[in-house]
Amino acid sequence: MKFVLTIVMCSYVQNFCAEPVNFPDVYSDWSQCMIAGMEKSIQYSKGLGTNIVNENLVFFKYYCQNVI
Repeated sequence: MKFVLTIVMCSYVQNFCAEPVNFPDVYSDWSQCMIAGMEKSIQYSKGLGTNIVNENLVFFKYYCQNVI
């Protein structure tokens, strides 16, 4: 099976989640997709900066979908 990654950025403070971001990369297995989700979430968090993440209580949800 092959998988694609989707990430959603949310804020506890604003009680809001942005539109999901779908990535074009196709992963050959579930593990690779999950690891990519963790890594991209960390990259986004760092890109936003500590102040924004802390002030807005930003968190990321991610999931992998099977590609047929």
